[in-house]
Parts: sequence; structure tokens; C-alpha cells
Amino acid sequence: MSLLFKIMFLFMFSEILYPGTFYISKSIDELSSKRIDAEMSLNETKGLDFSSHTFGYYDTVWEKRKIKYNVNLGVEFLHCKELRGDFNFVTFYTMLNYNFTKKIISTVYAGIDFFNHDFILNNEEIYKPDAKGGPMYGVGCTYIINKKIPISFTYKVYTSSIVDNDYWIDESYKRAGISAGYKF
Repeated sequence: MSLLFKIMFLFMFSEILYPGTFYISKSIDELSSKRIDAEMSLNETKGLDFSSHTFGYYDTVWEKRKIKYNVNLGVEFLHCKELRGDFNFVTFYTMLNYNFTKKIISTVYAGIDFFNHDFILNNEEIYKPDAKGGPMYGVGCTYIINKKIPISFTYKVYTSSIVDNDYWIDESYKRAGISAGYKF
């Protein structure tokens, strides 16, 4: 995790070379869900039994002004507290944005996430690694309050796999969130 903080430090304080947007986000638990896809069963929980917070950074890498769309690259750190223990996602993603007006922007997210957990799994054998990430995708809508502050509503799906009871189990976390950012 200290590596992520070093990367975020480099991006945030190098605004001359890398002007971008730093943001923090809180989950809207009533609109989020968790799905566990075990070998013989399927379990989906509406309204999460955990709370999550994210912080991240993204920067525009390509922009077409006449057609009003651009491409951003970003990194995000998601921390969740759940009954069975804490877990984290570190996501590297691309954002495809379309500007409806100067103030309203729609976004499509696609990326890859890395999963880490602090809870104990019931396995007879030792698995290295016992968890892995997967693809991340989602949609969002942003309202620009002024030139420096965007407010966003996002709906993202984070996927991961863990080994529990000596079986690989696929999990997906569908997270609705509201975020506030600051553009350098």
C-alpha cells in the first residue's frame, strides 16, 4: 500500500507535468450489491453489509474538442470494511468521456483491479495467492461546479476471486458512489 501512496504523491504534486483530478468517494449502500458465485450456489446481497471509501487520480491523455470527447487514465484505491474483515481493490482504468455541455459529462469506465483481503479463509491447503482481482467496468455522470471542482455519480462493478474451502469463488461488488474531486 505504501507504493500506491508514493505513486499518488508523484501524481498529485507534479501538477506542472501531470495536471489531473484527485477525488474521494463514498458508497451509496442502498444502491450497491455483492454477488458471490460459488461452484454450486449463487448468492446476491442487495444493500451492502459493508461500507466503502475510495480515493483516486485521473488525467486526460487524449482529447478531441470538435466531437467533445476525451480519454482519461486513472488509478483508484477502494477500501471496504465488511463483517468477515477488511479488503481493498487497487484499480487501473481508462475513462471514455463525452461532454453533453460544458457542465455535464457522461463516462464509461474499463480497467483491471487487484484484490487484497485481511480475512481468514477456510482452506486445507495453502494457496499462494489465495485471491486475485479481475476486470472493472462501470458508468458515471459528472457535473462540473466550477473549473476546479467536479461532483460525480458512478456505478462500478469490481470483480475478484478467492479460494475458500479449497474452491475458487468468483465475487463481484457492484458499487454506486458519489464523489467530489479537485482538478489541478
